[in-house]
Amino acid sequence: MQKKPFEKRLAGPNFELHQPTTSISRATELYDILVRNDYFYPERLSFKSFKSPEDCMILFNKRLVEIRKGDSMYYDIVQEKDGGYVQVGEIYAKGIDRKNMAVNNIGYFVDIDKRGNGIAPGAVNLLTAKLFEMGFHRLCLYCEVSNHASKKVAEKSQFEYEGTKRDFVYDPYAKKFWTVDMYAKLAKGNNL
Repeated sequence: MQKKPFEKRLAGPNFELHQPTTSISRATELYDILVRNDYFYPERLSFKSFKSPEDCMILFNKRLVEIRKGDSMYYDIVQEKDGGYVQVGEIYAKGIDRKNMAVNNIGYFVDIDKRGNGIAPGAVNLLTAKLFEMGFHRLCLYCEVSNHASKKVAEKSQFEYEGTKRDFVYDPYAKKFWTVDMYAKLAKGNNL
């Protein structure tokens, strides 16, 4: 369990988005979530690549490089518990294109035990508002064509379906390409 953080955070009705820390306790929480959710995504072998909390620490360090370069933003989705916070998911913005004021991929993950409570759409709406506030004009997110729950999150967050991209995302763990549906959202009143 994380202690209450001092860094800036975004609040939703039943969760908060916290800027991540790189601690072994956080890595252990994420690892536990991945293990619990492994059966939900049996085809997603990328979860199986995490053999220990230390593997999650390696992931955190790679993400820190992306954040420092300005290519990505990551947030932990957390809920209050016993005077602290527990992680229930993650959300990120990757492929940040500052020249064109676009974000090429918003992604999210919510623990299976917490799904169906509006956490994912709420987190997407919070991050979307923050990105538009920062001046971004176009935001995209991709959903595997078979992931109907993720498509519902996109639609609840007012992202519009723009098409299907065949064999668009390569998964090095599964050694295959995934076909995805693309959704996008434009800033209102920001047309130049």
